[in-house]
Amino acid sequence: MKYQSRYQISPIEMSMSVLAFIVGVGILTIPRSLAQELNTTDGWISISLSGCIVMIIVTLYTRLQRHYPGLNLLQFLGKDRIGTWLAKLLAILFFIYFVTIGAFLARILSVVVKMYLLDQTPAEVIVGSMLLITTYAVYRGVQGLVHLNLLFMPLIVLVLMGILTLNIGNFSMEDLRPVLAEGVSPIFISIKETIFAFVGFEIIFFFMAYMKKSDLRALPLNITIGIITLLYILVTIFSYSLFSLDATKFITFPTIELAKEIEAPGEFFARLESLMMAVWVMTIFNTMAMDQYLAYSVLKDEFITGKGPVAKKVKPLLPLIVQFIMFIIAFIPNSLTESFTFSDWVGWLGGTVIIMGLCFGYFTVWYRRLQKRM
Repeated sequence: MKYQSRYQISPIEMSMSVLAFIVGVGILTIPRSLAQELNTTDGWISISLSGCIVMIIVTLYTRLQRHYPGLNLLQFLGKDRIGTWLAKLLAILFFIYFVTIGAFLARILSVVVKMYLLDQTPAEVIVGSMLLITTYAVYRGVQGLVHLNLLFMPLIVLVLMGILTLNIGNFSMEDLRPVLAEGVSPIFISIKETIFAFVGFEIIFFFMAYMKKSDLRALPLNITIGIITLLYILVTIFSYSLFSLDATKFITFPTIELAKEIEAPGEFFARLESLMMAVWVMTIFNTMAMDQYLAYSVLKDEFITGKGPVAKKVKPLLPLIVQFIMFIIAFIPNSLTESFTFSDWVGWLGGTVIIMGLCFGYFTVWYRRLQKRM
């Protein structure tokens, strides 16, 4: 069944949505994660390799999407009896993934806001308030979410690049040497850490259903992945240069600390970390809203498909139900350390559904071609 909405996503809107979905917690924490994992300043190499891997996956899925324009992956799989079971399995995994990653983002949001802005506000109030706002965004539909991405993401990238530019005077290449001091094996081992920072591009599994077949091209999306890769690399090398590798291991959110390092005559740029916080909250809002929308869409389209009176009453409440589940899951971890451990499991789940989605999709295309020949 094709989407009934007349709204169509353009390539630039799709690219902005991918950018909004990926750049969230990763932009704040990737320097610390890599410093702890690698114990060298070669993290930028691992980021580059992960970016290339993601570009390959995006290209593979874009080619797959051309076989079923106007449908998302789950709708394509569910068009026959065997595919229905595959679609239901993937739908369950996708729902769990979107709900858990949204809950993790909400928890990290509460930690960051309490640490840098509202230290007396209970975390439950911060998370609950944000989820109420994202629920309103979900009710506005995919068109509203895409327009928010177009509105916020250029500003977010501009502010982030401004922070890095203003820190150029403190940057030194000497702190990044020697390159490959421990050889190449640690680089490949740390790819699992950097690849998680790109998790979020699976939004294309669903949003590409709103695109025209003529717009289904991998190049615009891969340019976006390249921009994200560059941002991750710059944030990582600036953190190592300004704070040193050993210090970065113990800084929870190095990117925000980069904003604190900026000094300008007359204190014109004083408290720039507040501006960084403001645009980061915009990023988290966009990401959480899309997470909640996708979890709601999977639940509605795959499990509550009837048109009876019960379904009509339940469907409008689904965003609120998803919001409640996210709120509960957000406070399952008891500490920030447990939250980051939880995020690792969410990352593995995201990687699993991406690979399964690609494999099921290509298998279904091959199987249906085979059936036509028989």
